[in-house]
Amino acid sequence: MLLLNSIISLLVVASSAAFPSNEERSRIKHSSAIIEEGKVRANDRQTEGDSDGDGCYFCSRLGTSMVPEVRPLSGFGADDTCGDYQDKVVGLKSGSAECFGQLDFFDHRCCVQPSPLQSYECETNVRSSIIKGSYDAAVAPIHSVNGTLKALEVETYIVFFAAKEVDVQTSTLEIFLSISLSWTDPRLRWDSSNNSTCARRINVRADHSAEETEIWVPSLDLANRADSDFPAHKALVTPDGRVKWDRLGSLTGICSFVGLRRMPFDDLGCRLMFIDYDGAPIDYVLGDTGNNLTKGFVHWDLFDLSYSEFSIVDEKSRTKYGYTPNTFELDLFFHRARRHYVMFTLLPNILFTYISFGQFSFKVSEGDRLSFSITIVLIIVTQSILTASLLPVCSELLWLNAFNLVSMLFTLFGIVESLILFLLHRLFVSKKEEEKEEKEEAISQDVEERVNLIPGNIVNDADQEEIVDSGISTSGDTNKDKPRHQDTSLTSVSGIPDAGEHRGSSYKGQYEAVTDFPCNNTQSRGSTYRSAFRWQKIGLVKAFTTKPTGVMDMMERIDLFCFITLPLAYTIYVIVMCTNNEKWEDDPEVRWRPF
Repeated sequence: MLLLNSIISLLVVASSAAFPSNEERSRIKHSSAIIEEGKVRANDRQTEGDSDGDGCYFCSRLGTSMVPEVRPLSGFGADDTCGDYQDKVVGLKSGSAECFGQLDFFDHRCCVQPSPLQSYECETNVRSSIIKGSYDAAVAPIHSVNGTLKALEVETYIVFFAAKEVDVQTSTLEIFLSISLSWTDPRLRWDSSNNSTCARRINVRADHSAEETEIWVPSLDLANRADSDFPAHKALVTPDGRVKWDRLGSLTGICSFVGLRRMPFDDLGCRLMFIDYDGAPIDYVLGDTGNNLTKGFVHWDLFDLSYSEFSIVDEKSRTKYGYTPNTFELDLFFHRARRHYVMFTLLPNILFTYISFGQFSFKVSEGDRLSFSITIVLIIVTQSILTASLLPVCSELLWLNAFNLVSMLFTLFGIVESLILFLLHRLFVSKKEEEKEEKEEAISQDVEERVNLIPGNIVNDADQEEIVDSGISTSGDTNKDKPRHQDTSLTSVSGIPDAGEHRGSSYKGQYEAVTDFPCNNTQSRGSTYRSAFRWQKIGLVKAFTTKPTGVMDMMERIDLFCFITLPLAYTIYVIVMCTNNEKWEDDPEVRWRPF
């Protein structure tokens, strides 16, 4: 019974194939009519276009015709027909990457189906005939011409999308890109006009792994690769044996950066070196992009990152061939977001360095001066530590490191100067000041005792001067030839004949006049030790032209010199470093060795 049912089924299938139904006859007739009409219109369009030279025409590589009235898109541009799109791309060069890209998209939408079979049926038949046959994926499609091997040309495009991470500490660059490779494999050709192999294109599994790939693929890889993440992506094959393989993913390369010495005013450069390690005669031909300096390189700014530290510099990016046909190089340059480093690294460093010069407003003898300076140094050191976390640990001297180091040296120089003057003051001036204070205190006490000995509350001016003179002579600070009148002054004061003519002068007022003597301890303390700002009372010219009168005077002149020269020298240094930072630029040809 089972055998009988099988025979009946085979007869039904055979009869269906021999005698198609009315519906199938109608579909085949309609398809044939479309084919004939499409061929006529396509021939007319190509005839018109031939006068303009070689162009890009839909369906030309499939051997079928185009249906101009078909609207291939829905949504945006839905009203445009295949004929409209053909008019837009006819000016492209036949065989160019742009032309292939248009054909890959529009051929299966605008071309006439050459067979009544469904598209998946045609594709299955093609795969069965060329992939599952004697095809060997380990053998490159190299053929010979007149007994000589001809290198396989692989058209190459590198499409850059975005820089995911630029790490100068580990010298790595991670980018998001697409590597597009196109080549011709004669073993993958088929007749698309045949009803059984009517597929316009087929998708095949392609990978560098021998277990995963169905066809041969180039072994192009990054020589300085640290890591890569390219998900499996199928290759597209057309009837003429043309294979196009796009790999989209992230690639991490080990970079010998150029331009980092000029940080933060640098355009950081990294060279990516691509190579084919198989050794097969393969020529990687960089695709035409309209610029000889960037052949095969395309920057698609659709994925440019916002709020990112680095952005690619198209004007500096380059592609070039290596010394062997199976190698080429891609130089990428990235512009750094300089404003962040200027605002949060350079300006605070400059500001705190100028603030450190405020130590010269303190007296040499004051300990607060050292406390102020050390506090500023600690702030600058903290700022330098934070900046160091953004830089690599290397033997090369970077612009930013040099700037921070010199700023710190200016601050440390002021601290060292303050410390030296403070120690000199303690060694040479403090003892003399103590002796002088003791003398002045003894004079004041002697004057006060003599005033207390005066009977009554009235002292005239002559008696006051005589008391003061006697006090000074007792201390030994006046001329020795001046006569002493201690006893006479007391007798004279006690024997004043007319005390009424001195009424109105109280004892308190006369005592204040006596204690207002220039050698008074209260006024002399503080006026002896000047800060740098107090030299304006003496005059800068006099300060540098007159001979110092003592150790303290010499110390004050040194302090004044540092107060003037340090800010001026630092200002000149900042201007020179900022205006001549281009001299810190690296030469890529010297830094990068040829590959």
